Amino acid sequence: MEIFEIKPQGFCFGVVSAINLLNKALKDPLIQKPIYMLGDLVHNKYVINDFKEKGVIVLNGDSREKLLNTIIDGTVILTAHGVSDKIYQILEAKKLKYIDTTCPNVFKTAKLIKEKLQDGYHILYLGVKNHPETEGVISNNNNITLITLQDDLDNLNLNYQKIFFTNQTTISTHEVEIVYNKLKQKFPNILYSEEVCSATKLRQNAVIEAGKLYDLIIVVGDKSSNNSKELKNVCLKHTNAKCELIDSYKDLNSIDFLNITSVGITSGASTPKYLVDEVIDSLKKL
Repeated sequence: MEIFEIKPQGFCFGVVSAINLLNKALKDPLIQKPIYMLGDLVHNKYVINDFKEKGVIVLNGDSREKLLNTIIDGTVILTAHGVSDKIYQILEAKKLKYIDTTCPNVFKTAKLIKEKLQDGYHILYLGVKNHPETEGVISNNNNITLITLQDDLDNLNLNYQKIFFTNQTTISTHEVEIVYNKLKQKFPNILYSEEVCSATKLRQNAVIEAGKLYDLIIVVGDKSSNNSKELKNVCLKHTNAKCELIDSYKDLNSIDFLNITSVGITSGASTPKYLVDEVIDSLKKL
């Protein structure tokens, strides 16, 4: 069985930036402790567990607003997925110190949406329901409608003269284009900006090409990572290769390798490189 590593691998720029900011805060004696992580910094449990071991208090299980209201001191880490304006307002009102690790691509899209809102547009936002990036965007304004890939767009009724369509940064660039073409038929004057980040695009395009060459594609990534899940979805939809999403090498025993002669390994943008290396080493021993 031949094993091929699909490039690119490792953390994307936004993940690297978020991790570096938190590590720097942990080492800085001037940063007030304890440090609270408001949700998961990035969607990978190995990264989060590493920070827990370093003393970071990870808050999850409720809305960010409610979680924030439980903090009375220390420093708050805002995750790479971004937050709503309401979170910033609460932080200021409570006079809490915070470090914003929002991915520049997420920040760019949020800024674009605010500009279009000020220009009088109603926003159609393609995203994943309950995802923190989506929640951060749609909670900013009532003049934003969330649509998902599961929605029936034929029954979407909007009575706005000015409509602007954009999307979450980690979904399938191919699906965004399909949704836009449907919306264009329904709303001919709709404006559009495709905001899938470059790291996500590169990995999706690479996995499509790899899926044409190899029998099996393995995506190493957390099950909560949307960009990792989209790599699997893109592979299954646009190639004939089998595709499996796994957290680590420990999940390899759940994969059927019968009649598999070639395997391509890719990973999500928040997957540590050592996890990929462990998968490759384990495959070589099969």
